[in-house]
Amino acid sequence: MTRQVASNPLRVQVLPLPQEGRPPEFQGAVGDFSISGQLDKSEVKANEALSFKVRISGNGNLAGLSEPRIEFPASFEVYPPKMEQQIRRDPGGISGEKTFEYVLIPRRPGPVRLGPVQMAYFDPASNGYRISRAPELSVNVTPGDQLAEAANAGLSRQEVKLLAQDIRFIKIGSGPFHKIGDSSLTVTGFWIPFSLPLLCLLGAVGYRRHQMRLKGDVAYARARRARRVSRKRLAEARSYLDRGAEQEFYPAVGQALRGYLADKLNVAQAGMVSQEVKESLRARGVSEESLARYFDCLQICDLKQFAPSSSGREEMRDLMAGAREAVTRMEQELTSRAEGRHAQ
Repeated sequence: MTRQVASNPLRVQVLPLPQEGRPPEFQGAVGDFSISGQLDKSEVKANEALSFKVRISGNGNLAGLSEPRIEFPASFEVYPPKMEQQIRRDPGGISGEKTFEYVLIPRRPGPVRLGPVQMAYFDPASNGYRISRAPELSVNVTPGDQLAEAANAGLSRQEVKLLAQDIRFIKIGSGPFHKIGDSSLTVTGFWIPFSLPLLCLLGAVGYRRHQMRLKGDVAYARARRARRVSRKRLAEARSYLDRGAEQEFYPAVGQALRGYLADKLNVAQAGMVSQEVKESLRARGVSEESLARYFDCLQICDLKQFAPSSSGREEMRDLMAGAREAVTRMEQELTSRAEGRHAQ
């Protein structure tokens, strides 16, 4: 005999976050959090790598926390952070910690201060906004070798590598002689060696402008690095898939998808509204099919994250493949439309 059973309906009232007292740096964090910073060394040579970790721990929507806003010194070259998270779900709520690790490369010697790093969040217990601050850290940058001094002049790491290669020995000895009118010595063959230095110079100038724009134009830098950062985040999600860690897998894929759009559109990830994002992407010429595939993947991540149910490895693999394809299609369409606008 077959019977149908049903649970009692549950009603949930979602309250809006108050506008009064909202700090400017608030990015949507709700819960009770603390933030701390850590350097792997207190002294480093110019042009050497330095690790800076920012750790956020507490109770609340840790999976939705975005990268903290940090004002780094102008003399530091900063790479996109590597994100790690450990989230625990129990009857008392969601708790854990999230870590952002930055690789910094100081270009000029001297004492430098980092921070203080702060984070604004809404505390439901006190029904008000709070700010958690990590103490200011200091590092002493000592002079490096000649390459480091060259970097102090504003050269990038790729340009510094060329300093030891820009002078070559003069070739001695005579080459093969050719008769006048010999077809082996053509006009094209004559001009190619002379045009190569000019082409190299133009390439160096273009690369230099690109690097300067990356440092001065935040929107341009985020858009250019969006694909690379999303690949790193999807690779992290892949590691959760290989371990069968379902609870970490779906938030990691969602973080990669949302982070890519936030970087491409230069908006805060925590404050993104799906409908506004879709309209912005349509205005940039993204097709409805690509939008549907992309946001279908996001919807699956949200359902599995906030309404968890057991998933098989095959389902997780399908989502991973769909997310990669969605990012690839989005990148191709946004890039092709942008190049078309520049051509016009």
